[in-house]
Amino acid sequence: MSYDWESFGSWVLITISVICMSAGLIGAIYHALRRRRSSSKTRTPKLPMRDFTLEELQQFDGNGPDGRILLAVNGNVFDVTENGQNFYGKGAPYCLFAGKDVSRALACFKAELAETGGRYDDLSDLSQVEMDRLREWELQFSGELFAHIYWNPRTSRDTRFSVCSPAPHLGLTRTFISLAFLKIS
Repeated sequence: MSYDWESFGSWVLITISVICMSAGLIGAIYHALRRRRSSSKTRTPKLPMRDFTLEELQQFDGNGPDGRILLAVNGNVFDVTENGQNFYGKGAPYCLFAGKDVSRALACFKAELAETGGRYDDLSDLSQVEMDRLREWELQFSGELFAHIYWNPRTSRDTRFSVCSPAPHLGLTRTFISLAFLKIS
């Protein structure tokens, strides 16, 4: 029995070409639909310049009329509404972080510490390792995915946070990976 290897090779080449073109077409359609869906989604407007107390911050837990989610890390407030819904939105794994100062929880890798009872936490009892970890989290949240809202403790004697412009891109590659290591009780 003799095989015609030349025609067999042609069929293999044609089959592989059809599979590659189909995969490319499906990928292009998927990305076009995804882009259209994300552009049609209404974006939450930027917050106007103002100050927040811890009590006011609690109002931004995603349950308000605009669904805005803010959280504070090491004296800085981050608007995670747009890109953090899957982590901090209603029913998400870290929804208990929404509207709170989560500095101690992130520094100690214990999600249950996100509940401060509305009291200001100066973090003075954290170890150097925990403070370094907290600064890493702060840098990760300062990436391009989240709007950055500043609070300057030297100019404010009370626990007020003030809104400013988004932070420059510092990279956020480890944030979502690191979230998996938080212990949720």
